[in-house]
Parts: sequence; C-alpha cells; structure tokens
Amino acid sequence: MSILDHFEETNNGSLILKLKPEERDPFLSRIPQEYRRCYITDKKIEEVFLAHKEKVSSKEIIQSKIPDPGSVMAGEFGEITAYFILKGKYLPLKLIGPKKWQWKIDRNKALPFTDVIMFHRNKKPSNEDLLMSAEVKTKSTKHTKNPIQQAVEGVQKDKISRLARTLSWLKDKYTSVDPNPEKIEYLDRFINSQEDKYGKYTKHFKAVAVIDSSFLDNDLKEKIKVPDIDGDFEIIIVSLDTLKEVYEDTYKVMLKTYESS
Repeated sequence: MSILDHFEETNNGSLILKLKPEERDPFLSRIPQEYRRCYITDKKIEEVFLAHKEKVSSKEIIQSKIPDPGSVMAGEFGEITAYFILKGKYLPLKLIGPKKWQWKIDRNKALPFTDVIMFHRNKKPSNEDLLMSAEVKTKSTKHTKNPIQQAVEGVQKDKISRLARTLSWLKDKYTSVDPNPEKIEYLDRFINSQEDKYGKYTKHFKAVAVIDSSFLDNDLKEKIKVPDIDGDFEIIIVSLDTLKEVYEDTYKVMLKTYESS
C-alpha cells in the first residue's frame, strides 16, 4: 500500500495532499520503520551488531545514522516523505531511486545535490525511459520562507546544472561507496543518452513542499513565481498537522524499529 492512501487530494493548479484525520494514527504508526530503512537496513544493523560482538544495541546503531532534532531532521523527514509519495504517485509504474540517506557521513549534515531522484528504464532504452527529480522544502515553524517558492527555485537549479552533477555523483557512489556495475550501466542511459540511437528520455520535475497545516493557507495565498521549465513540471504540497511533533516523534520511534521488525 502506498502512503498516498492516507491522504486526501485536491488540486488548485498544484496538487495538495492533506493527511486524513482518521488516517493520522495508522500513518504515524506505519512510517517509522519504513523511514528508518532509508538510513539503515535491517541487514546492515545485523552486520554492525555482530561486528561489535553484541556490545552495542540496535538503538545505538540506529542513533548513529539519524540526525538530531533540528533543521536537518525536518528537511530529511520532508525528503523521505516526498520519496514515498512520489513512488506511490507513479504506480503501477515502478520507479527506482537511491535511498541516498544511507550514504551520509555526518548524520547532522544534509546531503548535496538533488533531493529525490528516481528512474524508470525499459529493458531496451527508448524515449519512454523516465527520469524524475524533486526539490523538497519543509516548513514546520513560523519564521521560515515560503517553502513552495523555495522548492520551485530549487527545481530551476536542478534543470540548469544540479541534475547533471547529481547523476555523476550517483555514478561515483555506485563505483566505490556502494559498488554496483548493474546500476552504473542503468545510469549510463541518462548520463550518456545517445539520443541519435535511442531517442530522448522523458524528464519530470517536481517541486514538493511539506508544510505544517497551520501555515498552509497563508503560504498558498502568496503568488508563486514559476520559471519556464522544460518538460513535465508539477507542484506538490503535503500538509500535516503539528508537523514538528510528527517528525520528532517519528525519529524517536525509529530507534525501536529493529527490535519490533
């Protein structure tokens, strides 16, 4: 089941997703384990646990991977939420994309480049191959700029230069940090597209704002300046009540998710 099932959808030119009141508890009970696996898998926890000869707890292992409360935690909660929402939005097409948070070196520093990137490629390259990138901004406190405008501006940066650098960064990761020749070959369709041989591939750009519902109406009232963006472009707004409490509680529960898995 997609996490989209927990949300009601409206569209005023932008797609607005509001968590259904009756779905709040099911949603909050579901996401800690799924989100934690974006940082560290069950298999990796077991490997670290055994390497330490059971002298560290699973809680300590998970804590070493996730950020402390603050802006990085808020931002990454928004990114991971967008990751799962976009996966669900494209079903039955199954997009694949790296859970890049597993590659963090400093748990309290945000990763560079495109926030969320996903792909679909046919067995043989064709113009139906798809690259989807998303810029994600989160607003959980009052004294923050309009996250919708910030996300749109980030999409423009992706379009101009950051997307190409993200693809090169991913190839580097699959070369040495997480060696995977098959994924390198997969990525080469998008890095070296060979349009004369395979045709162009499709690009989708998403500006995603994850907003505390108490700020939503004011942010929607502001006029958003949207630059000329080639390809499919969409603004997606995710609204959650008491967002700061939601993400802080989610990360606390993450610490217990391996024991209950």
